[in-house]
Amino acid sequence: MAKPTLTSPPPAPQRTNDPDTFVQRADAHVAWQSTNVSETQTAIDWMDTTFTAVDEDRQAAESAATTAQNAEQAAKSSANFKGEWADLTGALSVPASVYHSGTTWVLLNDLADVTTSEPGVSADWARALAFNRYDLASASVTATLDLAQQQVFRVDASVSRTLAFANEPGLDRAMTVVVHISGNSAVTWPASITWDEGVAPELGAAFTRVVLMWDGVEWTGNARARA
Repeated sequence: MAKPTLTSPPPAPQRTNDPDTFVQRADAHVAWQSTNVSETQTAIDWMDTTFTAVDEDRQAAESAATTAQNAEQAAKSSANFKGEWADLTGALSVPASVYHSGTTWVLLNDLADVTTSEPGVSADWARALAFNRYDLASASVTATLDLAQQQVFRVDASVSRTLAFANEPGLDRAMTVVVHISGNSAVTWPASITWDEGVAPELGAAFTRVVLMWDGVEWTGNARARA
């Protein structure tokens, strides 16, 4: 949508005008006011659409920055991986990472004896950032949003669809999911989603973009639709 413009007002009637000029200017000004109301609403709609797009770009940039940070730490952890903590003995120096209790840990302090400092118990260790949930591949689906595979989904809603989550993140994780819907047949969403507007979004004729956020406690969702 092109940036809208507002029509400049015509000269307003003045008490010093002769009667014919006053009536002509008054009629023109009233006609302009009607046009201005419509043009102003169009401008407001354009600003709302633009601000929504800017906010979505901000969220995407923040997500990309987080992904890059996670990738950097994952690369460092892989490069200095020493194996299972339980299998190690003797001294261990930074940089080093180990696997223990189902996750990867990064060493923060040099250890004279690694067996005396257990990851998850000692402050010598920090949990490595998980990276397996940040694959931004986009998949075309009709029913199941498999969150172990990707976070971006395309749904063809030319016919009614019932969507469900699979492999949802745990209580100690956060995740953003984007669902791009084409078509506007009925879409039934997972009941666990709390919508910003209080109800599931009404689909647009052109497309609907839905952003879902898992914050470790609940799913929340908001949407942008285009007619």
